[in-house]
Amino acid sequence: MKKKQSPSLGIFFWLFSTLLFMPGAWLFAKTSVSNAQIARLAQELGNNPTRPLVKSLESDWLRDPKLERFDIVPLPEETRAIILNWAKNNGCYYAIEPQREYYDTVLIFGARSSVMAMRLRFLEKLFLQGLRTKKLVWLTGKRPLRETEKRTTPGCATEEQAARYLWDTHLFSEELRSIPIEFIVADMQWENDSWKRPSTRDTVNAWKNQTDPGSCLFISNQPFCAYQEATVANLLEEYSFEVVGPKFHSHYYQAPVAV
Repeated sequence: MKKKQSPSLGIFFWLFSTLLFMPGAWLFAKTSVSNAQIARLAQELGNNPTRPLVKSLESDWLRDPKLERFDIVPLPEETRAIILNWAKNNGCYYAIEPQREYYDTVLIFGARSSVMAMRLRFLEKLFLQGLRTKKLVWLTGKRPLRETEKRTTPGCATEEQAARYLWDTHLFSEELRSIPIEFIVADMQWENDSWKRPSTRDTVNAWKNQTDPGSCLFISNQPFCAYQEATVANLLEEYSFEVVGPKFHSHYYQAPVAV
């Protein structure tokens, strides 16, 4: 299975994770996006070119830790167009597929219910194309579901319960259904005087603490693949891993997420 270009439309999660967590320009080189291209995008968005790139982006663009992505005020149309055009021109809408057919563990990142369902369908597609593993892991948490999620996962109150519901009710092949699956359930985090949902870092750490290094395939989706790849790389230095996912779907993300 051939891997396509993999930059993420989650532009600024990607920028911060890559610049802060990855050595040099490793991720940029891997995804065919250079530091210079990122700097030009930042300048086009009005960042001062004389300021250090990371500090400039962090102060001007980093999401307030008290806000979730869905709480952020939409961008002005002009800014939105700049980001979307840059992302499209740099291959950010493309699906990313595995480079191999076997991994010791295949892991699905948690998310809102509709996105988890999309990731589950992508796993099924990869399995039909020849992907094999000895174990499945679903990285979930105790995040309360939003009301819109509860309508598609009846009887569920948390992300973990929604993930189990999706797994139990999806019609898989007998072979895929026979693979052992484990649900990792990360706790809510108390930060800034309020409860916050478990992050990618929290769920990966919860799983890492009870497993041994091996080859791993993480299932995400665009535009989150590069952000989650950078996060995982910072946590799993002894593991061989890839992060893959289906292409960007505009009906799931009507505005540039993560800004």
